Amino acid sequence: MDQAAHDFDLPESAFTIDHVSFATLVQALSCGVVITHPTRPDNPIVFVNRAFCRISGYTAAEVIGRDCNFLQGPETDLAVVAEIRASLNAGQSIRRSLLNYRKDGETFWNDLIIDPVRNAAGKVIGFIGIQNDVTELRRAELARNELDTRLSDILENVKGYVLSRIMKPDGAMKYNYISKSFFKLIGVPEAGNTDPDFLRFVAPVDRKRVADAVRKSAHDLKPLSIEARLQAPGQPEHWVRSWSNVRRESNGDTVWDGFGIEITAEKRTEAQLAYLTYHDPLTNLPNRARLEAAIEHAVHESTHNATPFALYFADISAFHEANETLGAETGDLIIRETAVRLQHIAGPGAFVARIGGDEFAVLVSGIARPDTANRVAAAICRGLAEPILLDGRQPVSPFEAMLPGQDSYKIEVCVGIADFPFSSADMPAAAFSDPVSEYIKRCDVALYEAKRLGRGRYCQYSQEIDHKLRNRMVLRQSLHHAVVAHEFVLYYQPIVDLRSGAIIGAEALVRWNHPTLGLQAPDRFIPFAEDSGLIVPLGAWVLETAMRQMNQWQAAYGLARMAVNVSAKQISEPGFLETVARLLRETGTPAAAIDLELTEGTLIDFSPEMRERMDALRDLGLGISIDDFGTGYSSLKYLSAIPVNKIKIDRSFVRLMMNGESDASIIKAVILLGQTLNLEIVAEGIETPEQQRFLIAQGCRLGQGYLFSKPVPAEAFGALLAKAPPLSASHGIPPSPLLQHSEDC
Repeated sequence: MDQAAHDFDLPESAFTIDHVSFATLVQALSCGVVITHPTRPDNPIVFVNRAFCRISGYTAAEVIGRDCNFLQGPETDLAVVAEIRASLNAGQSIRRSLLNYRKDGETFWNDLIIDPVRNAAGKVIGFIGIQNDVTELRRAELARNELDTRLSDILENVKGYVLSRIMKPDGAMKYNYISKSFFKLIGVPEAGNTDPDFLRFVAPVDRKRVADAVRKSAHDLKPLSIEARLQAPGQPEHWVRSWSNVRRESNGDTVWDGFGIEITAEKRTEAQLAYLTYHDPLTNLPNRARLEAAIEHAVHESTHNATPFALYFADISAFHEANETLGAETGDLIIRETAVRLQHIAGPGAFVARIGGDEFAVLVSGIARPDTANRVAAAICRGLAEPILLDGRQPVSPFEAMLPGQDSYKIEVCVGIADFPFSSADMPAAAFSDPVSEYIKRCDVALYEAKRLGRGRYCQYSQEIDHKLRNRMVLRQSLHHAVVAHEFVLYYQPIVDLRSGAIIGAEALVRWNHPTLGLQAPDRFIPFAEDSGLIVPLGAWVLETAMRQMNQWQAAYGLARMAVNVSAKQISEPGFLETVARLLRETGTPAAAIDLELTEGTLIDFSPEMRERMDALRDLGLGISIDDFGTGYSSLKYLSAIPVNKIKIDRSFVRLMMNGESDASIIKAVILLGQTLNLEIVAEGIETPEQQRFLIAQGCRLGQGYLFSKPVPAEAFGALLAKAPPLSASHGIPPSPLLQHSEDC
């Protein structure tokens, strides 16, 4: 028998149990056993089994005769120790869990059961303690409790809830369980609402739909997923999305266990996105998508009920420039105010939409006559042209010269009109698979034409306008091929000495000999060439061709100068100076024989870089002229600062100078200005001898126009040179050598 058994040395009269069989039994136990002797001081240990030694780390010899306090440590709960001692003193049984310490200092949770041992007389002769190491179980319990606490916190604070829903065989439904967070979500106290009727807090608008979905889930025994609104009395509405699995109990009950989450913010975002799908956020007007739906409805009504209507597209002229100059805030103010005014002008029965950055649409029913449609368009142009107040801010207007300090802003719009049903001259709507798209396209065509006519203009769709636009599109698309295929040709118009009639120069004017559309004037394709960048190779070809032709005519007829039009885009190209210098070398043309003509609009963006390039051109020996003088943005400051040696009076002033004092005064002023600045003056568009005489009287030496010749091909111009009077001819006014047979281009 081992030491532990020998140490258990109680009097034979006290214990009648056979020691050998007892020790063998106790040593076989997996739980720790400790026996103390209460009749000795400090209730010392008199026996421990091997399991106690394994749990505590002590040997039997180390603990026999000692008080059990050696198992305690700093973290032992002294209150529990006091409870144990009180029970021992009272001779009572007790069970407690206590944090104890092993020999190596490691803590362990001890599930301790202590019972008193009594003799036949009932006297306590010892205590037996059963110990179990429940450290892992305690840790698991703590972890579970922590998890339960966290889960409870989550369920109470999450924007959602956990539920168990039940439906009785008779169809009655209620919540079997619902988490506290549900009541927090809908804004009612849990007290008094712990067993709510299933549909009690479902918003009335969704109540039937939800009930039907639940019954269908019960019938099919398929999971239930549903979105609905919850709302308690006096509380805001909350959107929730719930999902629950379904099962059928043996008693016939149908049970759903699941969860729900709040999706109010998501639904709000969906609603906002749905709104923005069909509305403009800046003006709150319908957008293009909504307009298309409105047109579709209007077409249907017109087709079935003979209700005519008209569509208007209104575009704010140069709005991008205004937005860049004044800033986005002022630009937004202009757009919003335009929207408000347009709704007022169109009236309550009209449909008004914003369909682009600076473009609006108006759909008006009952417009059956073109003149009525035009009156509405005129009212739009007139009403939107009223100055817009800018809340005291000082604008810099790109539309008109505005004095500093003005707090208003004036815009101009162009309006395109298309009516429905289409006029008899046009293809009827039924002929198109998509009349809505065709209708929008026609209004776009009309707006494009109105913008081409100028600010403040309106235009009604017609097949003629459509045909012209299609032709322009054909020109734009085939322009690149035309440059490669050499489809361009130069025409020439003489510049004459007004007194002698002698031809002293020519202006080269490019034409496009289109293979299907015929001869095209430059105003039909030059804008496309500038937009696409093809103006660079085209301009180089024009320069080279004009230089070579100049050489021939100078040698044969003594022609003095050749004028060639160039654009600001050409001059601003990095390689333009090198191209001009190369062409002068290759053709052998004297630089002094070439005048480069710039439109007056070039001066809008007259920068230091542009000045350097123009100085470089003058340094090459070329002349520089300002074409169409008086129609653009010139100022005396620019005119005196740039290296110009010639200005050309625009034909519009020449045409009207005999009819009004103002135009005649302008011409006199321009001629005087040229003389003052030592600039040569050329008058354009001379058509009558009276105009010629007036210009001579004012001191204008040079001119060009139909009085002398239209622009003609090179062969015809050569014939004109052969017949022209020599430079030394009389200073009288000769008869016009106008070639009546030349083609009007």
